[in-house]
Amino acid sequence: MLVSDQGEKYNRLSVFGGKDYLFMYDYSCRPFDITLWTLEGRRIQAYWLNPADSVWLMI
Repeated sequence: MLVSDQGEKYNRLSVFGGKDYLFMYDYSCRPFDITLWTLEGRRIQAYWLNPADSVWLMI
């Protein structure tokens, strides 16, 4: 997986992953693109967690 436009210091995206999950965190509120080429052929479910109210939304 590739993340475009990584910045310096606090202006970057944090990514953690395992065999069957991927967690990405960005607190700068700037747009970012990801390429999930390493997950090709797999079904992907994506969710957004709103940090203000802790509500999960499937995207």
